[in-house]
Amino acid sequence: MTGYLPYLIPLILAAGLSGIFTYFWKNYCIKRGWVKPARDLDIHPTPLPRMGGVSFGAAFLIISLIYFLIFHHHFFSQGTTTLKFLAVAAGGLIILGMGFWDDLKGIDPFAKLFWQILAAGIVVAAGISIDFIRIPYFGVWNFTGWWEVIFSMFWIVLIANVVNFLDGLDGLATGVGAIAGIILFFLSLYPFVHQPATALLSIIFAGVLLGFLPFNFYPAKIFMGDSGSHFIGYLIAVLAIISGGKVATAFLTLGVAIFDAFFVVASRLWLKKSLVAADKRHLHQRLLALNFTPRQVVIFFWVVSGLLGTVALLSDTANKIQAMYGLIGAMIILIILILYGEKKNWRRA
Repeated sequence: MTGYLPYLIPLILAAGLSGIFTYFWKNYCIKRGWVKPARDLDIHPTPLPRMGGVSFGAAFLIISLIYFLIFHHHFFSQGTTTLKFLAVAAGGLIILGMGFWDDLKGIDPFAKLFWQILAAGIVVAAGISIDFIRIPYFGVWNFTGWWEVIFSMFWIVLIANVVNFLDGLDGLATGVGAIAGIILFFLSLYPFVHQPATALLSIIFAGVLLGFLPFNFYPAKIFMGDSGSHFIGYLIAVLAIISGGKVATAFLTLGVAIFDAFFVVASRLWLKKSLVAADKRHLHQRLLALNFTPRQVVIFFWVVSGLLGTVALLSDTANKIQAMYGLIGAMIILIILILYGEKKNWRRA
């Protein structure tokens, strides 16, 4: 499985199956009454199903299992043993189940964190972990023993929740997740990485999100819910740490989402607000308040994520760090401009 062309078939199959599953799952959820009334944070006046992640999550697991059984020798040759593959699938099922029940009935935040840690623990126990990170000017930081376990699990839980924070507009998390999957796909096929198995899982991941996107883009017919947002973050984190070089790439591709998550958490701590209560402090919600349309905001996030992902693909570790510094500076400037715009609107009101 060399070159890019052989991966076109799993991409199409994944997108097709995801689209089919989403269509029938949407109708089934409506029939069962599995919809929730619109919230103050929503831009849709009518109730919509909020558990679309089940459809593309199931499509990913099915297509991945089929290809694993057919091309198992490629997985074995890259160290992705049956145990590792089953661990990734088991963790994904836990995340999907947790998210589905949260979308349907609601789960205590600490219970959600427990299931996230459990899923991450299964993956790390199977041997998928971060054993080092390379930081310019500081050298290589090696993780051993419990530090390796803790840091790896922290990474998975962090990215799962970052994407969950990002999921606030139609197609936003879906598109950013697909971009991250495509970036990881190309990186996995680089000669110095050469992980066809990871590339295959990445392109299947991107495919199921592209199949879901027509139903989720504004105006959405179904939301991904916690089942989808946590599943996307979980897979990005896992695919990124299968080989250490992808962590910086995934971090940079999700740079805007990560910055937004930390900014929101910091502001809630500063204002002594609940860390888990939904509010309108996210970057995308602030842009909406400045009269940008939902499509404009979503496309802005897509473009920025795509540019950052491309920079990550074409850069070494040192340049990726420089790009992160540039991103932080740009985000600070953007936040200042947004705050200025909000103050100006407040004065007019």
